[in-house]
Amino acid sequence: MLKERKWIIKEAADPAKAGALAAELGIDRVLAELLVKRGVETFEQARSFFRPSLDDLHDPFLMTDMDAAVERVRKAVTKGPWSIPSCGVLRSRSTITSRTDMTRGTASPTKASTGPRTTVSP
Repeated sequence: MLKERKWIIKEAADPAKAGALAAELGIDRVLAELLVKRGVETFEQARSFFRPSLDDLHDPFLMTDMDAAVERVRKAVTKGPWSIPSCGVLRSRSTITSRTDMTRGTASPTKASTGPRTTVSP
């Protein structure tokens, strides 16, 4: 069952702030309005927004279960590349690809396609 969602439309940007930012940065007024809506009102804030430094990032360990995720990756690295969880995605892609190829008549049902495919047009 789909959850009903409600769109929240933000107020228009302050025209004076957007105009001043557009002039200061030499950018289009529409882009300046978007920046002002995101709280960017000065040259310094715009520089930080477009060229952030590592000091501007939040601590990733504030996210729930980050320590468990890091430990999982560490174990996968020590065991080898096939122990990383994403490998299941690659196997799924290979299976889907070969089934798709079989329905098009471009692959043998006994051999999975894992590389680029060549299809034959009827």
